[in-house]
Amino acid sequence: MATESGSSSRVQKTTSSDGAVGSARTTRTDTGASSSGAVTLVSMDGDGFVVEASAIEVSKLLKAMVDGPTENAAKEIPLTNMRSNVVAKVVEFCQHHQTDPMTDIPKPVQFGKTVGDHVQEWYSTFVKALKDEMLFEMLLAANYLDLSPLLELCAATVGLRAMNKTPEEIQREFNIKEPFSPEVERTLRQENKWSTEPPIGS
Repeated sequence: MATESGSSSRVQKTTSSDGAVGSARTTRTDTGASSSGAVTLVSMDGDGFVVEASAIEVSKLLKAMVDGPTENAAKEIPLTNMRSNVVAKVVEFCQHHQTDPMTDIPKPVQFGKTVGDHVQEWYSTFVKALKDEMLFEMLLAANYLDLSPLLELCAATVGLRAMNKTPEEIQREFNIKEPFSPEVERTLRQENKWSTEPPIGS
């Protein structure tokens, strides 16, 4: 078993009983997860991320999947539309949010303010580190998972990075192929409102 430097997760390679290399899966395990409350999120790349169920309850979709009767509750959840690095970031966000919930971001962000003016330093640092492509993948992941705090954080950041642009222009600017869902588009318009409707006296 190998441990990633600077990470709270353990990385474990597992193979089939015949030792076939092609069947290997990487499992990243939350070191604080108990076996009884652990859930594995499986990325489109086949990597598993083991995390405490209580940590992912901030996602309404994941909460619904693990809150069923014991015999029906999911212990392994496939996220076939998310790459491993996206799932890893989602898990990181959820784990931090469990112990330090993100403060609400005004809609829209007050004219002349930044996202960092409204959220704790950890969240500001987290989202600033995301490159454009990753930022949009996180935005779409948050929307799919119904993970409101992460959606707010990413949408506000996109809105401020793309001032004076409509959702359609943002798609073209950042070369996004898939159209935004109505929820993502509505959130982007709310976060970017002052770009097209500046407050009186600004």
